[in-house]
Amino acid sequence: MSVREGLLDTCTVIALDRLAAELPEVSHISQITICELEAGVATAPTEAKRTQRQARLDAIRRIAVIHPLDDACSRAFGQVAADLRSQGRKITARSYDALIAATALALSLPLYTINPDDFRHICGLDVRTPQTAEETDQAGTPDKEHL
Repeated sequence: MSVREGLLDTCTVIALDRLAAELPEVSHISQITICELEAGVATAPTEAKRTQRQARLDAIRRIAVIHPLDDACSRAFGQVAADLRSQGRKITARSYDALIAATALALSLPLYTINPDDFRHICGLDVRTPQTAEETDQAGTPDKEHL
């Protein structure tokens, strides 16, 4: 039996404590997500919020496989940008999402996101949408353990 792996996007990492659906057994994170989380720490409105965000970031660094942007990601990003432009979409509007998607494509991993519309126009991307605990409770399904 193979291990289920996947790349978590930033919104999914932020919402981990609210997710009830199955997540990958091995969670991968793009360096772009780490950058976004670092920005969240730096811009926290209070010291308490900054401490909370830093603790989450530290935990993610311990449990996830973090992938830098490498040549494979750069090539995949070029294709993502070309695909989006061919659909009349501007790459600059969602450049972080496009870089995260490129990382998933370069690694041949599914992307786990709670905002699937952010990624629906990216060709070849396997997008998976975990449910939040609220959605699961409404469906009558028991909560599942997560990261």
